[in-house]
This record gives sequence, C-alpha cells and structure tokens, in this order.
Amino acid sequence: MSIDFYLTTDIISFLVAGAILAFGAYRALQFRKAFNDPIFRSRALWTALVLAAWIVPNDTQILFNDLPPPTAIIGVLADVVTVILAILLILVSVVFIDRNIRAARELDFFHRDSLGWEKLKLVAIVGAPASILLNLLGSLVLGNTILANLTFFLLPATLAYGVAALLLSGIRVHNRYMRRYLEFVGIGFILLIVTIPLAVPILYDVFLLLGSYFLYLSATSLYHLRDVQRGV
Repeated sequence: MSIDFYLTTDIISFLVAGAILAFGAYRALQFRKAFNDPIFRSRALWTALVLAAWIVPNDTQILFNDLPPPTAIIGVLADVVTVILAILLILVSVVFIDRNIRAARELDFFHRDSLGWEKLKLVAIVGAPASILLNLLGSLVLGNTILANLTFFLLPATLAYGVAALLLSGIRVHNRYMRRYLEFVGIGFILLIVTIPLAVPILYDVFLLLGSYFLYLSATSLYHLRDVQRGV
C-alpha cells in the first residue's frame, strides 16, 4: 500500500480518537457536578484530565511526525515539543493510575496493597517519564544497539506494572460500578500501551481507537456512581 494511504488512515484514526476522548472528557466533567463524595468527584476530574491529555499526542503526531516540517529548525523544535509533551502525558497517566489505586484501596475492606504498589509507586512515577529520556539518550549515545532498544521497553513495562496493580485493586473493590470503571480504565491503558512499541501502521490505528474507546467507556461509567452515593 502507498504511503499516502497510511498517512490518510493515521490522520482519520487520530481525529476519530481525539473526538472520542474529547467527548469522554466532557461527559466526565458533567458527571462530576452530580457527585458529593470527594472520591468520586476526584475520579471524574482526573478522568477528564487524562482523556484530554491523550488527545495531544494525536495532534502532535499529525503535525510533527506524519507531515514533513517546512524547515530543519522547525523539525528540531517539533522533536523537542514532542518529547516534552510525551513526558507530561506519561507523568499525568501514571499519577492518574496511582490515584485510582489509592481510591480502590480506600474502598477495599482490608485496604490491601496491590503488587506492592505503595512501596514502588515512586519508582514508577519517576521511572516512566524518565524512561523516555533514557531511550532518547540511549539512541543518541549508543545508536541502534540492543541496549538502546531495551530502554525503549522500560516505558511500557513500567506502565504495565501500574495497570496490573490497578486491575488487581479493582477486583478487590466490592462496589461493582467502581470496579467496572477501574476495569475500563485498565483495559484502555493496556490497549494504548501496546501502541508504544507497535510499528505496524494499521494495527497501531486499531489499538489507538480501541484504547480511546475504553477510556471513553470509563468516563461514561461514572454515571452509575451517582446512584451509589445516593444509596440506590
């Protein structure tokens, strides 16, 4: 298939994923107004923030990667902006995972620590965004070597650990609506994590759309939490 075809499918998938995430963020903010419990209000706000944050890499991918820069200077600036946005996105995502694990732990009768997250979360919060810089430095210093390529997988590995702790925490929550919300968040992040090392164009678009849709489902599932706090 031609490069134009892949470019077109990329742009369409990024725009559709962005629209899904934007609508999900809007719904989460709407639901937040109906909550009185600070735990649920916090979930709604953080969900909206994360969904909005994941829209940004879609736009930068189109502007900076798929479309060639007009000048070399703009190309360099685009790379710098992309790295900064990627670090911020991953940092927000890991903190979001951490806050969801904390919320699930509060709702767990035994307040169990899933996979030792409380002891290792600082490593994950710092290590996930730092892995982007390590990969960049590794590529520049070591070139295309096995060691440099291994640093590339530090990011998805760190995120996968956080998602695993999140899903386990969700299983331990007796509130079925909160459990469903955490499941949607976990599945959405799993699908988006797959896109990080995935270099196959069409599959990348499929996982991006599915991941965005499950994050959207996590936002819409907040609606049922309104009935929980009312005792329904």
